[in-house]
Amino acid sequence: MKRSNVLTVAGVSTLLAAWTGHAQSVNNFYFDTGLGAAFQQDASIHTSAFGNSGNVEFDPGIRADLHFGYNITRCFAAELESGVIWNNIKNFQTPGGDNKASTLGYSAELYEVPVLANFIYRPLHGAFQPYIGVGCGGTAGIFDSENVPLYSNANSGRFNANDWTFAYQAELGLKYAITSSIQLGLGYEFLGTTSHDWTDNGYTLKTGGTMTHAVVASFTWEF
Repeated sequence: MKRSNVLTVAGVSTLLAAWTGHAQSVNNFYFDTGLGAAFQQDASIHTSAFGNSGNVEFDPGIRADLHFGYNITRCFAAELESGVIWNNIKNFQTPGGDNKASTLGYSAELYEVPVLANFIYRPLHGAFQPYIGVGCGGTAGIFDSENVPLYSNANSGRFNANDWTFAYQAELGLKYAITSSIQLGLGYEFLGTTSHDWTDNGYTLKTGGTMTHAVVASFTWEF
């Protein structure tokens, strides 16, 4: 075989091997799970027994995530995300500073279940892999309370309301590849929603959208 033919065959083989390796590296599905702390900003009160202004205040809570994604290229990925965010409601604060429910033996919690489509960008592909992402979709909210006064000074008993709102998200973080298919990461996630309309048993509580800041540790498995 002539030398030129040998070089041609070697070159084609090298290109095919490189293309095959690249295809295997980018055509990967992955699961990603995350768990961390969730910090809710105060939500403005639009309609309540406390008046049409003021804030709902939250304690720090927990965010748990589950992602199913696909690496479109080495840099870009698309994924579906769900999970749950839980925060205890600390207080209903009026503009004058009064704690309207702090002494009434109430309990109140907010659960949010986001369902999002995310787009992820990863500029580097070494052991350390920074990323940024954006997403949108919806959030199923559950406002669950006991003995929160809604339209009277008397305790109102159980109030459990569901609401579905538009949601949007931004995130950034850093992952470390401990093997070719497993990564550990730490990231920041911001989730915002549009206004909520909570209604149960003839009572209504309307609030502005929620804004959640979360710091989440993650585990990613590519396959």
